[in-house]
Formats: sequence, C-alpha cells, structure tokens
Amino acid sequence: MPKAAETTLSNASPYRLPKEWTNEAGIGTGLDRFLQPYYCLVGRDERCRLLLGYIRGLLEAAPPKRLSKIAGAVADMFPDRRDLIQCLQQFVGQSPWDDAPVRRRLAEDARRILGPNARRAGDVFPAWVVQSMWIAKTGNSSVGVFRPLDRAGRPTENHQHAVTLHLAIPGFSIMVDADLALPEEWSQDSRRCEQCGIPPDRRESPTSLQIAMRLLFRHARRGETVIITTAGHRAISVISKLRRKALHYCVKVRNDFPVWTPGPRYGRKPSHISRKTPRERHLMDLVGGRRSRRFHRLRYGPGNEEVPCWHYPAGIDRGSSRKNHWALIEWPFEQREPSACYLVKRKRNVPKQYLKRMKTLLDLAHLGETAAEAARFMKESLGSGDYMGRGWRGWHHHMTMVMVAHAFCVEQQMPASAGE
Repeated sequence: MPKAAETTLSNASPYRLPKEWTNEAGIGTGLDRFLQPYYCLVGRDERCRLLLGYIRGLLEAAPPKRLSKIAGAVADMFPDRRDLIQCLQQFVGQSPWDDAPVRRRLAEDARRILGPNARRAGDVFPAWVVQSMWIAKTGNSSVGVFRPLDRAGRPTENHQHAVTLHLAIPGFSIMVDADLALPEEWSQDSRRCEQCGIPPDRRESPTSLQIAMRLLFRHARRGETVIITTAGHRAISVISKLRRKALHYCVKVRNDFPVWTPGPRYGRKPSHISRKTPRERHLMDLVGGRRSRRFHRLRYGPGNEEVPCWHYPAGIDRGSSRKNHWALIEWPFEQREPSACYLVKRKRNVPKQYLKRMKTLLDLAHLGETAAEAARFMKESLGSGDYMGRGWRGWHHHMTMVMVAHAFCVEQQMPASAGE
C-alpha cells in the first residue's frame, strides 16, 4: 500500500543538477564519456545517439519529463530530425535492445563510483538496499497499474508498484535495478498482458520479497552486505536464503523475533542458568528492565531526535551458543516497545570498539533512508515516474536510462564530497 516516508533525513539532499551542465561543453562531453561502455550494449549508432539524447534530456528538461520536453532540450543534437519525438518514443517503447546488460554494467559502475568513498566510510560498505517504489498514475492503461487498498480496506488512487535495488554508502546511493510487481488481477488477464507486451515468463504475481531476492541474486557477490527492511514475519526464510548465498545481511525483524543467547549480560542471573547454556529469548527481552545502561544516543528519524540504542551478540541457530549475529535495538524511553529491531550478521571487519561498532551498525541499518532520498530525487528531478507509455519494455527502458542518468550525477559529485 502506498504511504508517505516514515523517516525524514536530517541533512539536505546530496543530489543536485548543476546549472553549468546545461551547455554542450559541460554535459555533452562528460556524459558522452560516461556512456562509452554502454553504447556497445544498445546496438546501432543511431541508438547510441538516441541513448545520449534521451539521458541528456532527462538531465536538462524541466519536470515533468515528457517526451516533448526531452526532445526540445536536445533538439540541437538532431538538427536534421523533424520527427524527433516519434524517434525517441520508438527508441524507448519499441526498440529491441536488452536492458539487462545495461543494468549489469551499471552495477559495475556503481561499485567503481562508490568504492573509494566506501573505504573511507568503513569496510562493511557499500551495501545492497532493497526498497519499494510507488508511482501514481491517472489512467488504467499503464502496465501493472492497479488500485491498492488502504488500511481500512478501501481502494486508493491508481499506482504502479516497483521493487528497486540500490548500492549505497552513508550519504550516497545509486539505484542499479528495478522491476514491476504485477498484481493478481494482471496475472490472471492474459489479454491485458499481451497488449502491454509482458513476457510469458514474467506474468506471474510474485511477492515483493521474491522480486527482491531475484534482483539481489542477480547482482550481489559472495561476502557483500544486504539491507532488507520489509521482511516482517518472513524474516527467517529471507535470512536462510541469504545465508545459502554466503551474503552478509542486516534484516529488520519484529520485536518478538526469537534469538539464542548465553544469558543476560547485566544483573544477577538465576543460579540454575549457566552462562554457557543457550536460551531462547525475544529481541526486546535482551534489553530487559535496565534500559538506561550501556546505550548510545543516535540522531536519526523525524526531527533529528536522539534515540537510545543497544546492541548485543546473539545467535539464531536453535540450541546453539554460537553468537554469530548482532542484535541492534532502537527503543525510545517514552515508548513501551522498541521502534526498530535489526539482526546483523557478524563480519570480521566491523570495529571492535563498542561505540565505533555501534555507529557502524547504525549507519548500516539506516542505509534505507539514503536509498529513499535517492529514489525521491530520481522521481522529482529525473522523471522516474513520468513515463507515459503503456508497455512493459518501455517502462524498463525508461527506468534503465533514469538510473544511468542518476549514476552520472553521483559520479560528478563524488570527487568533491570525497575531499571534504
């Protein structure tokens, strides 16, 4: 169900479109150099020109990013084309170039762009972040559009639901993949799917987590870190899949998620409980009644308020005393229950000093806010939700070029931010 962002970033958005990019020397040369590895992935020379023109139009045209505005912004690149709008429409909606190799190349560029700054932020970064994106629509013909229900069970406005994958470090994030989540009403209507050009193998209606796993396993490498904040009651299944792929993870779980610990960390223990005897406990019970001891105040969330946080070693293997996870708990003093609980798989390069380790874990858990800020910038400034076509291929082509344009913006800003 679409809803407003639950958190507000304390700092201003790090993404911007510099005014000096609007001239040919400023954006044309730099963008052409950035797109050199992508030209061979789209095919003919004419497609390469249209790729450069469309992405440049996304960067220069005023929102909303309609085809007429994009064509007007890049008309100087095509002085001999009077049907430029039609050419761009055909290139985005009907051209047979495959977006999968482009997104794989984009993931490699994201590692290259964020890598040097990730080493400054800590060895656990960059990390993969899974997000949901809702795109408001006015009509009923766009691919995957439906009317989700609110909490009271009443239908809302028309929306498209997409699952996105970001590579993020503290402060910056690059979206590298996205896929539409088809509702059941679409998967059961084969005629509607054929009209929008949905491939036969993509006409099922998987859950958001299933799409997220498919995107993750397409790009994440062994030993990299994954952030998932939408697991809910399926956290155990998600964690088991990530462990089989040898991925490190930070998963937001429910307050009553069961963990195994060797006993309470503070206070006097009952005599019949050994310190080495594993016991099953809920995450929120790890803090217990002594919430004022050994906490760290974190400035996150709406209003940049200080939130007391704890972290404890814990295990999730039943009956095992192996503490292979960190349990991270955010619990404001005025609330009766924790506001957020996370399970973070232990990694050797996490700092050993308590406060440094806490800061690293908190930065890792809140990378979702960084990815959400990038998604808002792409929607407001690059037109990720402005595609007016009705086809499956056109939506994925448009989103691919929006992601490439955003990666170019981040690359232009990273050298300056790295030196600060």
